[in-house]
Amino acid sequence: MIASALNFLYRKPLLTGVVCIILLYLPYLFLQENSFIGNPFDYLNSNVIYMKTVVDNNAAFWDNCTSLPNIMHQYRVNYGSELDFIFLLFVILPPFYAILLNSFLICITAFASFFIAVKHFIPYCNRGILFCCSLLFSLLPFWQFGGISIAGFPLLLLFFNHVWYKKEIRWYFYIFILLYLFYSSLIVYLLFIYFFLFVFFVCKAVSERKVNLLFFIILFSTLIIPLAREYRQILFSLNPCFETNRGIFYEIPDIKLSDFFKSITEGNQHAAPLHKPIIALLIFSIIIFRKKLLSDYRFIFFLIYILISEVLSIGLAKVILFPLLDLLHLEFLKGFSLHRFNVVNQFIWYFILVLLLQKIYVSSFVYRKYAISVIIIAVAVNVFKENIPLENIRSAVFTDRHRAHIKYSDYYMLDEYRKIKQILPSDQRRYSVVHYGFDPAASNYHGFITFDGLFPVYSEETNREFNRLIAPLKESDPARYAHARFNMYIVPENYKHTHNFLQNYSKKPLQLNIDTRVLYRNNVQYILSTVPLINREFELKSSVQSKFWQMIYIYKIKKLEVSK
Repeated sequence: MIASALNFLYRKPLLTGVVCIILLYLPYLFLQENSFIGNPFDYLNSNVIYMKTVVDNNAAFWDNCTSLPNIMHQYRVNYGSELDFIFLLFVILPPFYAILLNSFLICITAFASFFIAVKHFIPYCNRGILFCCSLLFSLLPFWQFGGISIAGFPLLLLFFNHVWYKKEIRWYFYIFILLYLFYSSLIVYLLFIYFFLFVFFVCKAVSERKVNLLFFIILFSTLIIPLAREYRQILFSLNPCFETNRGIFYEIPDIKLSDFFKSITEGNQHAAPLHKPIIALLIFSIIIFRKKLLSDYRFIFFLIYILISEVLSIGLAKVILFPLLDLLHLEFLKGFSLHRFNVVNQFIWYFILVLLLQKIYVSSFVYRKYAISVIIIAVAVNVFKENIPLENIRSAVFTDRHRAHIKYSDYYMLDEYRKIKQILPSDQRRYSVVHYGFDPAASNYHGFITFDGLFPVYSEETNREFNRLIAPLKESDPARYAHARFNMYIVPENYKHTHNFLQNYSKKPLQLNIDTRVLYRNNVQYILSTVPLINREFELKSSVQSKFWQMIYIYKIKKLEVSK
């Protein structure tokens, strides 16, 4: 019976992959909100809050410049598009389950998309190699709020390949493309994906000496839907209704050789390929299979594209385009993320892995099957270390793991805020709060208006006010507040920006050296802190025990009064 089941799964690799992914996500149904569902500084401190705020306030179709609660002086334009498929998930499900279902759909899409597309592009590929590489690709740490941008890219490439060669396209391809265009990120991914597609098919046109104008019309016409989805950002860029702090992102960086090597070995943070073992295999394979590999046009194209895209991503794109945009008075286009030309490389590296493993498989090397197994295990170990569902299982078994692997319920402090809501005035719109020692996203999640936090765009005046608040701290420790231009946090000593607030620091009582006049001007009436504060302007109102932070101290600013 077992042998029959295994034989059935072998004959149905797509079904086998789906079963593996279901088993991987099954623990979430038992652990529920006591699960690790992602690094907080990836999307829990930002995108989840954006979606939840819009849904909770029924603000989906509000005007761009309508003020929204949560962080002070934030507007509807900053909170994402209501036409996004991910937004629909947040409408119909509680936030935790919306994130979970989104992650599961991305994983399933990545496996099926890679398997189907690569099977077409490399029809002679060994089934075991294809299955393993597809599964590894699906387990990569995709950025959850990019939807299926990269996960579904292989199938998108296959679709346009069919259009190029005028092959029959089945009805389900059109359904997938429609879903893809509503379930992907234009600014973070699609612009760079379409850049790749344009370059790829221009090279095809040159090599095959034919021009398919209809193809390029179809290619760019499919961008209409993503552009329509992002109508808020486009209208705001053309006609802003407030001055923003975005200017910090417009600087032209110095291009260093070390940055190039770092980029090519690590990839983009929102599309990390975890490919160092593949790089080692690539170098070895070029030495061994030099003639066979260099005769494969796909291999050559991908290598050249990787090199060019990595150079563009470390700053060359800004060096080339920014002066041109200034000349044409198109400064608003500088807001696009020009450091992401290498996002497609997440797929390319695993396509190269399939090519290289297949070369080994058909070689005369006696121990080729053992070699292939060792290579796949090496890549798998690298991928498994960063896979979120696997980390959730490890965190559930080994509770002393790194503090960055904080559970959903601990990060948003679900139990603590039930008590905090009983202590603070019930009308949350009449006052705002500020934080020390933990992420303001927790208060945002529970509907409090905060004077601090992480959002993509602030009004310039709000940012100036926050910098006035922390001016005394900046004078004593400038490096600690290097990111205060766009991350408005009052951070503890020894704070490391990349670790967010998930780190150890002293819990000894201290004098918080901030300009409290700024708090008075902005109706900030309470400070929530994980550290005891001894400022004479603050009165300890109460404290709440915290599973993760030990204690949350609630301070009332003495000068202000509010009735409950």
